Amino acid sequence: MKKGWWIILGLLVAGAAIAYFGFLRPDRQPASESDDSSAGTIQLKPKMRIQRIQFSDIDDETLNLNLTFQIVNPLPVGLKASAADFALYMDNTLVLEDRYAQSIDIQPNDSSSVTLPCVLRAKRLKEVNDRLAARNQDSALYRLRFTANLDVPVLGERTMTINTRKTYPVYHLLKMKVGGVDVEKFGLKESDVSLTLELNNQNIFPTHLKLAKYALKVDDKLIAEGSHPDPVYMKPESITPVDLPLEVKTGKFTGAAFKTLFAKKTTPFEIRIEYQTISRKSDDPFKNSNQSTVIRGTLNELLTKKKR
Repeated sequence: MKKGWWIILGLLVAGAAIAYFGFLRPDRQPASESDDSSAGTIQLKPKMRIQRIQFSDIDDETLNLNLTFQIVNPLPVGLKASAADFALYMDNTLVLEDRYAQSIDIQPNDSSSVTLPCVLRAKRLKEVNDRLAARNQDSALYRLRFTANLDVPVLGERTMTINTRKTYPVYHLLKMKVGGVDVEKFGLKESDVSLTLELNNQNIFPTHLKLAKYALKVDDKLIAEGSHPDPVYMKPESITPVDLPLEVKTGKFTGAAFKTLFAKKTTPFEIRIEYQTISRKSDDPFKNSNQSTVIRGTLNELLTKKKR
């Protein structure tokens, strides 16, 4: 009997040691990197997933967006940091890098969502898209790296780095250009003018838009504005023409003033368009994203696109 009790006691001590040292071993520390590729292994460390990407403003040079992701803390201790650094990679190319200057506080066995306002360079995004297109690749691996110096070390480590990976379809920015406008009507008494816009969807998936409002400026003067009443459906990899009704601001200008504005073909114009993407998919990262784009040029471009 005594021998049997010693065997049982030995097994209990061995089990306790395995559990204790297993919890503290390096691959369970929050300082090590974790990503979706570690699925299937038993690990106790913070994880992260991208929840939403929402564009707020787009032009020829930059994309302003909010990147929202969730950090899950499975540890029995809280995670606190005064700031954090993050980097976004697309097809293993760094496309975005910035610092989150606000404090982060995640309670034990809890999760928290963080929204990062970011500025993405359109040129860098286009370079990656062109490289993927040359390989006939319609999807890309996105990797988000999050690094924070903890206020209080956890399991002996002060630096916490988390990675998450997810494959998304290659997203091409919607291209817009003026397809036609009856410029002569601007000099008349008519209050309504129609402008044709060509929407180029280069993506492999369809896109729905709601054109909220748009405005035409000539020489930095507001000439006309309007909104499109119906949603616009664009098929994958297609060009869709859309007629935009414009209300001319006749009260601000006389016929002579209009003629003066349109007299020089080198006079600059600007069309600002605000729209919203529409999607029925709950996991669509661009769902209900409010976007805007600006088309700039000179009047000679509008004059050559006069409706016939």
